Amino acid sequence: MLIGAAYIRVSTDDQLEFSPDAQKHAIFQYAKKNDILINPEYIFVDEGISGRKAEKRPAFLRMIATAKSKPRPFDVILVHKFDRFARSREDSVVYKSMLRKDCGIKVISITEQFEDDKFSIILEAMLEAMAEYYSLNLADEVKKGMFEKARRGEHIGKAPYGYDLIDKKLVPNKYESEVVKKIFHLYINEKYSVSKITRYLNTSGINTKYGGKWRNCTVDYILRNNVYTGQTRYNYISQDKYTPNPESDWIIAQGSHTPLISLAAYNSTIEQLNSSEKLKFTSEKNQTAGTWLRHLVYCKECGNRMRVTCSNQKYYSFRCNNASSAFCSKKGSYSARRLEAAVLDAIESDLSRPSSIQFQTITQHVDNTEINLLLMQLEKIKEKVNLAKKAYFAQIDTLEEYKNNKQTLDKEKEQILNRIKEINSAGRPTPKQRIKEINDYYIALRSPTVSIDEKNIIAKQFMSRIDFDLSTKTIQINYYV
Repeated sequence: MLIGAAYIRVSTDDQLEFSPDAQKHAIFQYAKKNDILINPEYIFVDEGISGRKAEKRPAFLRMIATAKSKPRPFDVILVHKFDRFARSREDSVVYKSMLRKDCGIKVISITEQFEDDKFSIILEAMLEAMAEYYSLNLADEVKKGMFEKARRGEHIGKAPYGYDLIDKKLVPNKYESEVVKKIFHLYINEKYSVSKITRYLNTSGINTKYGGKWRNCTVDYILRNNVYTGQTRYNYISQDKYTPNPESDWIIAQGSHTPLISLAAYNSTIEQLNSSEKLKFTSEKNQTAGTWLRHLVYCKECGNRMRVTCSNQKYYSFRCNNASSAFCSKKGSYSARRLEAAVLDAIESDLSRPSSIQFQTITQHVDNTEINLLLMQLEKIKEKVNLAKKAYFAQIDTLEEYKNNKQTLDKEKEQILNRIKEINSAGRPTPKQRIKEINDYYIALRSPTVSIDEKNIIAKQFMSRIDFDLSTKTIQINYYV
């Protein structure tokens, strides 16, 4: 008599026939007919879990760990169908192969019988491929379903600020909804700018939905969100979660929730926002000739880039972008001309003691496709290390196996890093040569005949950023190697 284990998995999209009880009943019937004894402690069940990734199935990982223990606890693993075991061909092949070769355990589908021949291997691979196709296709179908729900005006995702999600419906939050109305009132009627509204919220002790401080982008997102007019909006943000998709890709429909502002007020807000955006762009464009330090100066306090402001079309100064929103405590500004002089003095001081200059290696400056490929390999190695660690903590791998895997991956990582270093070093000047180049750049920056735009280009050739402390008026220059 063989000793068997039962693996049962049911995801949220499965039909009644694949319920845990239905699978268990069928597996026990098969075991009885084929003289297989299943110990209750070897019944592993994952409920409401997708089969696409093994690391997300705790019962599956526990079963694999148990299978690797000595002496062998069971001879076979029974599943209702092979897609219960895995819907990823990679997982299926890896785990079946490991169970068969290392543990002497066979995985048997009670509804898909195969003989131990070459043709059966092909059939089994086809079933695995079909299971993976089903899983991927299901993801597409889910996406289609989400779009369809959005077209019907149903809300998808978390509740935006101003609302709570109750029984999958948006319900105005008594406190937050008043804050939303206040934001629109300040912008439309009081003519507050986005940054002034942000500052008002932060200084008034009003927190975001999750208890944090407000940023300009958060206020801007609220002012642009159709949800406050009683509509729903879907597919607004791209996959990077920062960049809006083209407006033609948005799905906007009439929702069933209570609006907080009128459609007319919202349209007026969008018109003002777009108008101020154009003015801001024009203003920034006109200021590009103001200082050769533009896009190089960063606030030492919060790490945000400092922007150039201009008064009377003549006097330029730097101030932190976050100061207006009260996100950064450094509220003052500093003359661009004084900062330029301070930077030149700092470069001169560094050149007088070149051994103290700390160069910063920037791999992005190497125009080589191989670098990108190597960086992608490093990310894959990082993922493999995490998987190896998970396998060890889940008791799938022994400590010795984990150490061996880690050692192999560390060697691969070291080889890749050495190769990146070789590529970055190729053709790069020595520190001594670089000091001479910086000296030449410094002379050009001091020259009154070189234009501001030309100086900006020169400065970016050897400085990656300048950290400026508004309180102490001290600077730190980060040099490119």
